[in-house]
Amino acid sequence: RDWSSDVCSSDLTDVRGNWAQSWIQPVVRAGVMDTLPNYTFEPSRQVRRGDLALTVSRVLSLIAALKPEVGTKWQGVRLSVNDVAAEHLSYPAVSAAVASGVMPLTGGNFDLLRAVSGAEAVDVVGRLEAIARQ
Repeated sequence: RDWSSDVCSSDLTDVRGNWAQSWIQPVVRAGVMDTLPNYTFEPSRQVRRGDLALTVSRVLSLIAALKPEVGTKWQGVRLSVNDVAAEHLSYPAVSAAVASGVMPLTGGNFDLLRAVSGAEAVDVVGRLEAIARQ
């Protein structure tokens, strides 16, 4: 269930006063990132690669809606990922994130549960921005 569609940005009490509040609220409203079922965001929570892949795939969908010719590079691509089976719930997001070039594999693995470093997150955002500018 996508809890974000039920939440108003003012309901996100745990982001008030947070340095990232001005970025968190719009992405939650847009459905790019989800809140937790209790309508919190937990901005200091560790982000894992599987979570980031879901967010990346949602941003890629928005880009593809505006620029369908750009989206053909990753939409419908079915990559082989050693540690994420095609039947896994995260596979579509992982496949899009990797096929687009936004998130790399390491030795054929995606490492869904590995924590994302700040530097990795910045790189991912930079790659998304580059795709959006195409």
